[in-house]
Parts: sequence; C-alpha cells; structure tokens
Amino acid sequence: MLTKLVPSTAKQKDWVEFDPNSETQHNEKSMLRLVCFDRCGICPFRPNFARDGVKLSPENDARVNITYYKKTDQEPENRLVLTIKDLTLNDTGNYSCISSVNPKIYFDDIYITINSKCSFVVLF
Repeated sequence: MLTKLVPSTAKQKDWVEFDPNSETQHNEKSMLRLVCFDRCGICPFRPNFARDGVKLSPENDARVNITYYKKTDQEPENRLVLTIKDLTLNDTGNYSCISSVNPKIYFDDIYITINSKCSFVVLF
C-alpha cells in the first residue's frame, strides 16, 4: 500500500538534510543513491523517503533499498541511504527525506531527473 506523505510545516534543514553533493541527473538503467543526514536526536522514528509525496519502500518496489547507519566515531551523523536500481524515466521527480516529532515535520527535498538512453539507428 502506498502512503501519501505531505510535509505541512516549514523546511528545517537543521534536522534532516540531503547530502549537498548529491547528483541530480542520472541515466536510465543506472542506480540512484541518495544520502539523508538525520540530525533529529529526539524523533521517535527513522526518517522516510518519498518521491512526489509517495513513500518509497522495498515492499512496494523491489528495486528500492533503504539502509540506516547510526553515527560512529568515524561518521559524526546518522545517515539514511536510499538506492534505486535500474532507473526508469518514471523515477524522475521530487525526492523528500522526512522525519517528525508530533506535531512538527522536518524534511528536505531534491529534484532528480532521469535521462533517456538514446539509441540511434541509421538506415541507408
């Protein structure tokens, strides 16, 4: 079942933020990897990812993997990593990393474009 996530409060990048070095252009059949920094020390649940407001999960799409990494001595921040294999043009959209502490919702957005792999056939 797909769940519609609609952030209803102001963006607060202090608590969740996409890696500023994220690639926003990808080719069909390639892999998307997005890292979201989770700085919400009091949020009861891990952040979620959504594309165009619809929650992403491996249960809904076998190409999706979401891994949570807790901070360590080498990594100063908690990270949530989204990977999507075998990208299609339909994967283009606005991706969100969303965390919440009732009643506040914290999120960050990034627009990802999937480019078509063009094949040219020349007929003589």
